[in-house]
Amino acid sequence: MDMFWCLPLTLLLLHQATCTNDRAEVTRATGRSVTFFLKNLDGEAAAWSFHDDVIVTVKFGNPPEAIFLDQKYKPRLTFPKNGSALTISQLTRDDAGTYTAKTSGIKTTFTLHVYRELAVPTVTCTTQNCSADGCLYTLHCAASGSGYGNVSYSWSMGDLPWREGPMVVVEESPPGEPPPLLTCMARNPVSSHNTSVILPAALCAGAYSSRWAGIVVTSLIGVGLLLAVLIFMICYKSKGWRIFSLPAAEVRNVEAVPEYATVYAQVGPSQQLCPQSVSNAQQNDAKRSPTPSKTVYFTIQSMGQTDDEKMGNGALGCQEQDEKTIYSLVS
Repeated sequence: MDMFWCLPLTLLLLHQATCTNDRAEVTRATGRSVTFFLKNLDGEAAAWSFHDDVIVTVKFGNPPEAIFLDQKYKPRLTFPKNGSALTISQLTRDDAGTYTAKTSGIKTTFTLHVYRELAVPTVTCTTQNCSADGCLYTLHCAASGSGYGNVSYSWSMGDLPWREGPMVVVEESPPGEPPPLLTCMARNPVSSHNTSVILPAALCAGAYSSRWAGIVVTSLIGVGLLLAVLIFMICYKSKGWRIFSLPAAEVRNVEAVPEYATVYAQVGPSQQLCPQSVSNAQQNDAKRSPTPSKTVYFTIQSMGQTDDEKMGNGALGCQEQDEKTIYSLVS
């Protein structure tokens, strides 16, 4: 039954010639509610549109009968005064725009503006300039966040209005005189908040102390990293570490044959591969004239051994090393 009268009535209201076009602008904060009132109640119903899209039709009465064409509005719309008004609750920024109510021969337009309420503004010190005649402090007032619309700032000194705008320059009070109370007021279309500053000198001193502390910490970190790199390089050179690169052909051969293995060793005068093959005289010569350590690179291929070969490993250790060594590089 509702749909039977709703669709013909909606088409009639939308296409009927309009004799009156009333307009109104309304501003609200997010989370609040707004009510649009119809002044003229000619006809039996009203069709409400948002941005020219019909969202609901309401038949006047007690209670009013509403048919929603856009179901997402249903939880937040009510129709007080027997359907002659529309209330939207829990407003969001997306609800801002133009709403139109059409009745018999009458069109009423409501423009809704929705803004966030301001946060309490914060006053910061941007610069300070001191000389023999005193100090000048530049203070900046701002409310953090977005969605506030047009925000205006004003300053008062004591109880008297003083400056307009977010930034002011304050002169240091003469010795013996108490500093005046400075207050910044921030306003937007739905709210206003203020904050006060008693001692601009203390505010600026704290700001500059924080900046210098940040600079010092950053410098110390940079110096620490530089020292760590230098210590690493000194240790790297003192231990004689070197990196050797095989020719491309040899690298491919090593990768292709799984039985090859790579061994690194650092050989000095006290590290002898075959001490039993060195004479006592040669050992004494090595002790008297120490030679620098050498880094030896071996590529060794595992080879199968018979039982007889395993039994002779103790006597032929040096000889086997020479046989298994395929590639060596000494630097």
